[in-house]
Amino acid sequence: MLKPIWLYGIQLWGICSKSNMMRIQRVQNKILRVITDAPWFARNDEIHQYLEMPTVFEEIGRFCKKHKERLAKHPNHLASSLLVAPRVKRLKRADVLDN
Repeated sequence: MLKPIWLYGIQLWGICSKSNMMRIQRVQNKILRVITDAPWFARNDEIHQYLEMPTVFEEIGRFCKKHKERLAKHPNHLASSLLVAPRVKRLKRADVLDN
């Protein structure tokens, strides 16, 4: 029941800080532990593997990969050009003072 709620905004979770993603992961770990009635010494990654439930980071990675594949195949050249990172020249103090 909880997964569709946090998946709704997964595009935004991919750019948030790691600590915010860990909050969702902790909630998911607690819920899975309650559902399986796992003992306190059971590791979270073992519970995820047993239930074949991906972690939050794995889900974000999967959605990111799928989005990049869709952009690469997009007929609009502007959409496909989003995959190329723009070259940004960082200003140095000398560059600013020369102008």
